Amino acid sequence: IKGIPDDVVVEVPVVVDKEGIHPEKIEPDLTDRIKKFYLLPRILRMEWALEAFISGDRRVLEEILVRDPRTRSYEQAVAVIDDILNLPFNEEMKKHYGG
Repeated sequence: IKGIPDDVVVEVPVVVDKEGIHPEKIEPDLTDRIKKFYLLPRILRMEWALEAFISGDRRVLEEILVRDPRTRSYEQAVAVIDDILNLPFNEEMKKHYGG
């Protein structure tokens, strides 16, 4: 999609046949408004999530949640992360983020 970095994965309609997978062209091109106000915030959150994973820095996870408009406080963000990391099947993730 024009205007979206090549390293960003997006879902697009495709046609699959014996010769392979062929993405359908998105027409008309997405408007700047859609790119800036709908896609860019999602791309930035994706980059934050990758930064958190690569660094193993729990503070980045906290910042991601604090910046989410649904989060009411820093304490709530910390509690949510604690709850997720303390689930029995998330033991490896907890170690990764310093737990």
